[in-house]
Amino acid sequence: MSMSTEEQALRSALSDAVAGQPAAPYDRIDGVRRRHAHRRQRQLAAIATAAIVAVTGATFGILSARGDNGDVQLAKRDVPSWALSWPDARDPSIPQPVLDGAVDAWSHAAGIETATTALAQHVYWYRAAKVAHGAEIAVMFEVVSAEYGNQLVVGYADTDQVSNGQPGYDVAQSETPWILSVVTAPVPTEHLVFGINVHDSQPPATDTFGDNVIVVMADPRSRSVEWHVTGVDGQVRRAVSALSAGFAEVDTGQIRERVRIDAVRDDHGTVLAHDVGVGVPGAPDSYHAQLAEVPPFTDVPDSNDAFGVTAGQGNSGYESQLDNWPMHGTTVYARCYGGAHIVVAIDADKPGHRVVIPCDDREHIIDGPPVLAHSELASEGMEDSNGNFVPNPPGNKNHAIQIQASDDTAWRVAVTVR
Repeated sequence: MSMSTEEQALRSALSDAVAGQPAAPYDRIDGVRRRHAHRRQRQLAAIATAAIVAVTGATFGILSARGDNGDVQLAKRDVPSWALSWPDARDPSIPQPVLDGAVDAWSHAAGIETATTALAQHVYWYRAAKVAHGAEIAVMFEVVSAEYGNQLVVGYADTDQVSNGQPGYDVAQSETPWILSVVTAPVPTEHLVFGINVHDSQPPATDTFGDNVIVVMADPRSRSVEWHVTGVDGQVRRAVSALSAGFAEVDTGQIRERVRIDAVRDDHGTVLAHDVGVGVPGAPDSYHAQLAEVPPFTDVPDSNDAFGVTAGQGNSGYESQLDNWPMHGTTVYARCYGGAHIVVAIDADKPGHRVVIPCDDREHIIDGPPVLAHSELASEGMEDSNGNFVPNPPGNKNHAIQIQASDDTAWRVAVTVR
């Protein structure tokens, strides 16, 4: 790649800012940074294929899924009437400071509107589990605070970003490794189901994104979850996965849309929940799944005068540097699926410097605008390891592109200069 991780983060953050504000108030925890971190996980993680035995049509297959050991019943502990009567099922191998970091991340998120740190008066833990071959730590807890009342928190973080003494929230950088969905505490009922979409840690192939992994957390009496999704072959896959005390993680394979839960059943076959997406009700960002990578192009010429080829999902951006690029024009190669279209902006996000690509899952080749002598999108510098801004050296001639897309849109883009 022709651009550093820090520069990618800066460009993607700018692109996110253009795309709009996150939902308020609970979802405004550095929304730009968090959404970029989520996409960066999708794009950089190496993923493994788990065995998936599923069939199309109305017949259900049995899918390999990891659940908890034992038959945990409703919690035998003192919880208030508003809280869930679920057991405290934290993996004892996860250090408590890691879990405290998740609560600390919530504290800063909750108080970001008022520039204060909310105080957690009490925390009721329900789940802390290593998922996706240990690459992620998933958490679920409810918290009481004087400022915000009773809230439910569901989320995850990359294990290697929280397990080596890192803070749950970096005050100096104003960022957190935790991707949290925070909603008002729901009314306790056996019909609740919460989900997380994460990526697996080992690649099914060297040139693909990771499989999507769903984490399902439902009433402890739940014993199975029926779900469906569209695979890369365009066929709908339907499967039944076992739930142990209401919990399972399932590798759904390479997919092209969000995962949908058809039914959650108890051991008597009674439907406790049905027709819901995998996510946290009230937190729209939690429903976005890891989509399969758009296939490689067949006809992009090799050229030094190019931004290179990149593939991703949602908003993104990257840079390249060359002192003597021609200014005559560009050629844009693009393919996408999932949304209506993507917008590719070259050196400026304004009319005349943007091209629109329809997302019909076909490869498009379009004449684009010329690069600018002085890019309006390229970064002016970057932060060093201490958080200090370091400007680009004099004469730096960075050029940049932005890809504007919905979080449910996967794309591949290449831009050459002619």
